[in-house]
Amino acid sequence: DKNQNTAISEYKDLVQVDGDTNRFGEPKGKLPLHADGALSQTYDELLFLYARKIENMNFQGATTICNHELAYSELPIHLKKILTEKIFEVKVYDTGQYTKACEDDWFEIPVIVDYGWGTRMFLYFPFLSNTKMDWETRIKGFSMSETKDFFDELEKFFTQPKYLYKHLWEKGDLLLIDNRRALHSREKFYDGTRMLYRGSVNEY
Repeated sequence: DKNQNTAISEYKDLVQVDGDTNRFGEPKGKLPLHADGALSQTYDELLFLYARKIENMNFQGATTICNHELAYSELPIHLKKILTEKIFEVKVYDTGQYTKACEDDWFEIPVIVDYGWGTRMFLYFPFLSNTKMDWETRIKGFSMSETKDFFDELEKFFTQPKYLYKHLWEKGDLLLIDNRRALHSREKFYDGTRMLYRGSVNEY
């Protein structure tokens, strides 16, 4: 259907491969904790991940899910004050997935959004300094070292076992994530094959 194809091609969260067969074939480092949708302006509610192909991925490439709603309710006050009172900005480098939806420079992300039924969090943890970055995050008024110290402490708190689920993939697995109440990440992998199909349900 021509109209359907047009709609799909204009969808903001569609990754443009542009003939680059290596777009998803390179070794992948750690993808930090984040919530999908704010960078692509799709504001996903539910995420679906299906393992189409998993080979030689023992103890690699796990998806981790953090219950940020529970973690936030128990967060130390000094960390909570930063999340609620400071301005967080993100700069996007993954031109294949996010560029058409975002500005070329730094832009503000509303970290805490209260919907009444709960607190939603759009938070993009920074990448490790020695890995290729899809995005970069900064806090207005904070130095680089202060920003790193904040995220290091926050990640240590969020990744406690009582807030975290870790999924090591097998072929045929289907994982559903409530993107309104959880952050997720991907552990690094350098061998094997990990092919996931992703779908989402969006607010808009």
